[in-house]
Amino acid sequence: MKNIIIIGLVLLGGVIIYFWKLGLPITDSDLVGTYIFSNPDTPFLPELPTQKDTLILKADKTFSSNHYGNGTYETDFGLFARDLRIRYNYEFGKASLDTELIKKIGENSRIILNSELNKYYEKVK
Repeated sequence: MKNIIIIGLVLLGGVIIYFWKLGLPITDSDLVGTYIFSNPDTPFLPELPTQKDTLILKADKTFSSNHYGNGTYETDFGLFARDLRIRYNYEFGKASLDTELIKKIGENSRIILNSELNKYYEKVK
């Protein structure tokens, strides 16, 4: 009986660490909403916004943004994968941007554009 309790506590601890580090599971319905871009004043990267921006993800897998315009998005959600790919048109044709989704305990969902430069969209509603 004592061993079962210890094993249960170890498993519970593992689950807590998993969700604390990697974030909560994300579904398509969690993704839909309005996101605000943060940290536009860091070094320039060609694909990323240089000004404040609002990204609106819709349930029909389309989006609108001042920076990217209108386009579509795809998701890949699994146990370890939390990927979002946005596809949009720009002056030279079609483009896509691969991002990562994070939904940590006690925080709003974030679409990570560049983790090293701390560039992300944060969900506001």
